[in-house]
Amino acid sequence: MLSLHRTGPKEARAVMRLVFAAGPDRFVAEGFWYSGSVSVGGGRLLNLHEPGVVRRLLEAARVRGWVSERGEVVVDGWPLFDVVVAAAGDGEG
Repeated sequence: MLSLHRTGPKEARAVMRLVFAAGPDRFVAEGFWYSGSVSVGGGRLLNLHEPGVVRRLLEAARVRGWVSERGEVVVDGWPLFDVVVAAAGDGEG
């Protein structure tokens, strides 16, 4: 899980939690790769500790309207995986 927090006055605080649950063809580090890494196999891996990866995830979530102005939002992060991997492959970030 990646938690992104918006700070500020109490009424403007927000949290978005991107959940990357392990499952078929969805792998979470669990001691096999870098801490905080998620993968779909085939050499495609994201390290959730890298600022560029986090920034691309935030932007992809924003495009989908998942970023809340306040409160807490919990969403499945896997739909963003391919978008972020493609952006990293294009030399962005």
